[in-house]
Amino acid sequence: MADTLAPLLADPHRHLRFVNIAGGPAMDNMNALILLNKNQPGILAHRKVSIDVLDLNDEGPAFGQNALNALTGAGGPLQGMQVAFRHVCYNWAETAHLESVPREAHADGSLAMCSSEGGLFEYGSDSEIEANLRVLRPFAEILAVVGSVTRADEPTQRCGRPALLPRGLGGAGGFSHSGVQQAGWDVSRVVERPFSDQVVLT
Repeated sequence: MADTLAPLLADPHRHLRFVNIAGGPAMDNMNALILLNKNQPGILAHRKVSIDVLDLNDEGPAFGQNALNALTGAGGPLQGMQVAFRHVCYNWAETAHLESVPREAHADGSLAMCSSEGGLFEYGSDSEIEANLRVLRPFAEILAVVGSVTRADEPTQRCGRPALLPRGLGGAGGFSHSGVQQAGWDVSRVVERPFSDQVVLT
């Protein structure tokens, strides 16, 4: 997220919005902000930033709000930043509720980044992945979708949870063919990790 956003933040007045599907505490978005602020000091100063967490549960977003308060407080790595944090109750199987969030980004001209770490791409069905990506596709403000995809290798198969869907990236049943391309997105970057791969869709 930080690498994708960094070259696009030249306009200090442009709102930066994160849309996090099944985001829980949304720590991936906060980590991106920390990296941006560290690598380009001042790049986020006076910029309106918001994090929209689309999640069914309350506990993760509540923890995330408390974490954000600490990070933006005195001595925190985001000290002084004004970051709005909003929990939107969302079931990724019912995408009718998703469109309103990127529509807000469209209305205020935000730079927007969607993410789902340990969420949609690892637990959702192929049809659910495609449906969510189709909703996001028409909005030019959504610069990219970033998320984690469980690897389909033997170690992962041995320790995977029952609900986890280890797709991997390649092959006929791989992630890039699980509704991603049909929804109009391409896997533009992959960062390999031991049990999952982090992907950027553009």
